[in-house]
This record gives sequence, structure tokens and C-alpha cells, in this order.
Amino acid sequence: MIQKKYDIYILYKMSGNGKNGAKENDTNSEMNVFPLAKKISEQLTKHKFNVFLPHLDEDSADNIYRRDLEVLESCRLMIFLHDNDASDGRGVEAQFCVQNKIPITIFSSNINSLSPMIRGMPVISEQIIYTQQNVDLQINNLVTLVQSMLG
Repeated sequence: MIQKKYDIYILYKMSGNGKNGAKENDTNSEMNVFPLAKKISEQLTKHKFNVFLPHLDEDSADNIYRRDLEVLESCRLMIFLHDNDASDGRGVEAQFCVQNKIPITIFSSNINSLSPMIRGMPVISEQIIYTQQNVDLQINNLVTLVQSMLG
């Protein structure tokens, strides 16, 4: 059972998670999105939101599945950070949001790289597209959006 209630679940894919500090130096994915997920989390936390970032600790697959879905069930919003290769886990978590009517905001540099199945989910509330040149501005826009959605 989770000890803390979270407002926001940041969904991202990271290969090699938890192995020898690979979180920030992962070279197995097309793009390492962990630093961006961490930056978004830090900005939202500054505005008093409780943010859950998966992949921060090693655990068994059974425990990760139960914990992450229990955390997600308590959240009021998922931020779907997508800029790298596909992940079965992200599909499971996104479908969980559909079943539980948890809104999803997509944050991506290329919305067309997302599967039509994901883009067509009825709980997609917003899509924020960024470039490397405007990523900080778009993170600020994301924070403003979250404040308007969650108060």
C-alpha cells in the first residue's frame, strides 16, 4: 500500500532502468528522457504538486506492477512524456487511465511518433509539443495547464 497520495504520474520509457545508475546515462533508448521527466517533476513540485516518477528504485516486477498501478489510481493526471521507442508498460498504464477516467496530457517533440491507439484515447486532455529550443517555455506552459486543471 502506498504511503503518499500523488497528484501527477509522469509516464516515460527508460531502458536499463535501475542498473548501475543508468537512469541519467541511458544509451539504450533513442532519446534519454529521464532528465526531462525529472525537470518537469521538479517544476511541478515547486508548485506544490506531488509527482510520482516511476523507475527511481529497483523492485521485483510483481511489486512494480502493483505499486505503479496503485499510485496511478490515486493520481488526478498523467503526463505522458513520449520521445523515444515504444514500451508495452506505457500502453498498460495509459489503458489504466482510460478505464479509470484519469486525464492524460501528452508532452512530446513529435506527436506523430505516438501510436494512433494512444492518440485516440478518450482521456487525452491536452497535447503540448516542444522543440529543444522552446522546451523550458513549454514546461512552464505545462505547469500553467496543470494548475488550471488541478488547482
